[in-house]
Amino acid sequence: MKIKYIISALILSIEGINGAFAFQQVPIYVKLGPDYLWSQSSNYSFTRIHPIPGTLEPSINSGSLNSGNWAGNFAVGFTRHISSSWQLSPEVSYSQLGKYSKTFDPFMIGPYEGTDITNTLHTKMEGNVVAGILNIEYLINKKYSVYAAPGLGAANIRTKNSLNYQSNEDDTYLLMKSNKNRSNFSPQVSAGIRYAALSNIFIDLGVDYIWLGKIPFGTFSRDEDDYTETNVFAKNAYLLGPKLNFIFYFG
Repeated sequence: MKIKYIISALILSIEGINGAFAFQQVPIYVKLGPDYLWSQSSNYSFTRIHPIPGTLEPSINSGSLNSGNWAGNFAVGFTRHISSSWQLSPEVSYSQLGKYSKTFDPFMIGPYEGTDITNTLHTKMEGNVVAGILNIEYLINKKYSVYAAPGLGAANIRTKNSLNYQSNEDDTYLLMKSNKNRSNFSPQVSAGIRYAALSNIFIDLGVDYIWLGKIPFGTFSRDEDDYTETNVFAKNAYLLGPKLNFIFYFG
């Protein structure tokens, strides 16, 4: 699914909701700030493209995409008061992710790899997430409020990967080098507390959880043999971490 279509749909959704409340004045806001997100996933996995019954399959070292980096977040939305204590704020959010790196040394394990000199997989992941989010906010008093914010969007993920291999008898050569792009549906949720620094400026401190799904890392084969071509990927990838946002209201 193309990211631009998802962005257009989210913007149209916000405009539609805003139009529904056109008879009332609703304050518009922009929100921006840094997040620090840790990535995590299930252990890296593989699938043979052309499996041969009765043959040995490679084994890989256990490990997951656990790394951490900064991300930047920008959002536009509006606030609708539904009672003296509750308000809703739909918004469109864009998050630019930093680079998440992981190295496995050794990567392939087994009887043939036991004496290898070099057997290292390097993976790097980056990308962005576009989402529609609904902030459900409870007003404690004039200064403080708490909120939960479920959302749904799309994650556009890019990976750069290389697998180096050298045995005791052979020269170093590259088994895999690939750049992969993938777009996944990305449900997410955040929760936190907001403080009114001024009448139109708020400080938002919370925690984000962003689901990324399955991340592909490329295809490798031993000795350029098509029958040993193997896809490497990580399932159940997600991001989790704290965020600090500043909210500016207009009108």
